[in-house]
Amino acid sequence: MLSVVVLVVSLVGYRSMDNTCSQSNSDDCNGEDVYKIPGLKDAGECCSACSTNSSCVVAVFVPSWEGTTLCELKSGCHSPKTMDDRIRLCPTKSKSKGLCGPPTPPPPAPLACNSTALPVFCNTSATVSARVADLIKTMTLAEKVGQVGSNGVPSIPRLGIPAYQWWGEALHGVCQSPSVKFQPPTPTGTSFPEIIGVGSTFDKDLFARMGLAIGLEARVMMNYGNAGGTFWAPNINIVKDPRWGRMQETPGECPILASTYAALFVSHFQGTGIARTGSPNEDTYLRASSCCKHYAAYSEENWHGLDRYHFDANVTKQDWLDTYEPAFQACVVEANASGIMCSYNALNGIPTCANSEILTELARNTFGFEGYITGDCGAAGDVFTAHHYGNTAAEAAAASMKAGMDVDCGNFIATNLPAALSNSSVGFTEEELDKNVARLFAVRVRLGLFDPPSHDPRGFKALNTSDVNYTAHNELSLRAAEEGIVLLENKEDTLPLNLDTLSSIAIIGPNADNGGTMQGVDCHGVAPFLITPRMALSNLTQPISGSKIAAGYAMGCKTSGTDTSGFADAIQLASSSSVTVLVVGLDPSLEYEMNDRDSLLLPQVQMMLIGNVSAAAAAGGHSVIVCVMGGGVVDVSDLQTNANISAVLWIGYPGQAGGVAVKNILSGAVSPSGRAAVTWYTEDYIANLSMWDMGLRPNTSSTVKHGRTYRYFNGKPLYPFGYGLQYHDVTYTHLIPSKPAVPVADISRTLNNPDVRRMTRLSAPSILNISVELTCKQGAKHRQIYQINGDCPHSVLIFVSPPGAGVDGRPIKTLAGFARPQNLTFEGSMTVSLPLTAFDLSVVDNNGNRIAITGEWMVHAEMPTGKTISVPLTVTS
Repeated sequence: MLSVVVLVVSLVGYRSMDNTCSQSNSDDCNGEDVYKIPGLKDAGECCSACSTNSSCVVAVFVPSWEGTTLCELKSGCHSPKTMDDRIRLCPTKSKSKGLCGPPTPPPPAPLACNSTALPVFCNTSATVSARVADLIKTMTLAEKVGQVGSNGVPSIPRLGIPAYQWWGEALHGVCQSPSVKFQPPTPTGTSFPEIIGVGSTFDKDLFARMGLAIGLEARVMMNYGNAGGTFWAPNINIVKDPRWGRMQETPGECPILASTYAALFVSHFQGTGIARTGSPNEDTYLRASSCCKHYAAYSEENWHGLDRYHFDANVTKQDWLDTYEPAFQACVVEANASGIMCSYNALNGIPTCANSEILTELARNTFGFEGYITGDCGAAGDVFTAHHYGNTAAEAAAASMKAGMDVDCGNFIATNLPAALSNSSVGFTEEELDKNVARLFAVRVRLGLFDPPSHDPRGFKALNTSDVNYTAHNELSLRAAEEGIVLLENKEDTLPLNLDTLSSIAIIGPNADNGGTMQGVDCHGVAPFLITPRMALSNLTQPISGSKIAAGYAMGCKTSGTDTSGFADAIQLASSSSVTVLVVGLDPSLEYEMNDRDSLLLPQVQMMLIGNVSAAAAAGGHSVIVCVMGGGVVDVSDLQTNANISAVLWIGYPGQAGGVAVKNILSGAVSPSGRAAVTWYTEDYIANLSMWDMGLRPNTSSTVKHGRTYRYFNGKPLYPFGYGLQYHDVTYTHLIPSKPAVPVADISRTLNNPDVRRMTRLSAPSILNISVELTCKQGAKHRQIYQINGDCPHSVLIFVSPPGAGVDGRPIKTLAGFARPQNLTFEGSMTVSLPLTAFDLSVVDNNGNRIAITGEWMVHAEMPTGKTISVPLTVTS
């Protein structure tokens, strides 16, 4: 079995190596110096060789690569085009955790503090608020304006305050952005799948571990001066429409799923933990700062000529409380988020970045938010130029600052705020500005940016490359990709493939060997490697004989356009191969920030390729498997009904190890367990459905005639929310509530609590528990190929339906909880118990009030195939 080890070490010196890249390996190391050592027996020896070579930055150990064991020492190459079943870093014998050789400690942070001028600010034993107040009283008005006017703020030399860049990105790994530099000793960062795939795992443990991994890598980059401390992630907007160009960045369409992801990702990213009291602690030092975006009701890019900069989202009070608000509330109440980003759009006539109702009254005064608020890049200027809010640019700038936005990403505030401050008729004072400045410096203090190295109460400032377990992070990325793949069709149990019966495999399609697309269409970082489906599937062997399975590749066509010149090669390859894997789908040319789709169908050229290739393969009696890469929903009904296609999988944008995940799923080494995080619609659903309509409930007088999302859509989906086939059979029995009836007073007690707005269903007291017994049996074909005795991968989803479900604005059903049990085994059984709270047994009325409803509720446990067992639960008066 092929194995690759990527070893990253610190750059100690820089001199030429003996050899440079030859023509044959220039693609592997991008023209950078490389020194090859043949014959080393294991990764440890390769690691040692790299540690003793002063120029070595990366070592790649490749055992049995085309019959030759090889250790490559590279001076700056970090994307080796080789693959492994499990991408592993070197098992060094030193104290280093995943890195080879002694780590270079972070340089001491400059003492950004003039203790003579700022005795309290420099006193690390003082509270954050006291320290910041001491600083602000010493600053001039011009210095204060400079700190809020742009994402890149200037230094204040006389006070020892360095310049700072607020704009960093870390959506699914640390991303290239103004504050981030991928250079030694942190030349790469783990590239996880796009978040829509992570949401499809329904794995809370994964959400938390991913937040921790990205936060740790972010902090280490910060400590080496390769990043700032503030990162604008996660994106927790709700997917209301399947055409949205950024849905791949989000956990999906369900407010409960998005809230859970937000709470776990943010708390572990920051190192703040989940606050069950709803009371953020301003003095808690941060590993890194997370900023929840885009607040709020943001789900449109540029549709039919109206772009996000000019869009006014008209949202009812009912839809706001029920759908658009919860994830942001969880970010603050549950996770103590230290940042929020206001969005480009207006909300009910007021630009969000000038909307005091949501920024100050709701986020700060109601939820208890104590962090900073940034505008999206250019959004502060859009308040005036796009939304025409305010009579002058100075008035618009002042309106945003008064509403609660603290820093501009752009230069509109820097340009126009001085005029607002000098004109008393505008009504914005220096005392009000002090509040904005204070919130910004409070976050920087919590990051430890003004403290001496000796003051490091949580150990964040001392973190270096040896503290990052890159081995575990690479494994986690692969785990996320595997768990997020959704098996949509598996006709006649074609999958998993029996490799012992295959002599050849055809790998075809525009996304089969597109490593860049695997990282998604938004910002991404420099991955340590990118393993495409072509790379992974080109190295299959028959398990029993050990014979290599011949592999051929043809792109066939690009993702869009009219060029069919590659069809002939693809057809010939498919007709002569034992099995064909088509990797098609979307890419940055079809869905991206600032572009919404007009259709759910694959581009015509891809459909032609699929039709021709599948017909050729079927004529030879060969199976065809289609993998759809992308973030948005694709209408694959033609693939569903095409008799020549044996299986269909959605693989999302699977990140750095996406090809390995695809190989492991197809071969049966891993059983698929992903469940759709959005409803899959057919093309006719979007006919006459306006993306500008923010409504969710069916409304015959609007364009939303059949509703949106699984909670309100009353039509027949192509695949429902939570759908996903598996190689194993998980059956549910004995769905039992811990009590058969609940007095409405128990629900009202929580809903009438004065602090109810500082709790969510994640922290609300449990009213009762719902238990379901699971039994897992390995599928017959899977058992024939793999005798697996380990864990049975599966996520349990529990829904509730109120009395009168689907009528008068009540949801058809709502996700009440989910769990991915870690100790369910093949051929085993276990009981999973999940709590129900007052939020689960109540609805939001037309006036935007959450109310308890008496009568017969239904609790459902839905299996991945859509089969359901239900039990009634009575709420008594």
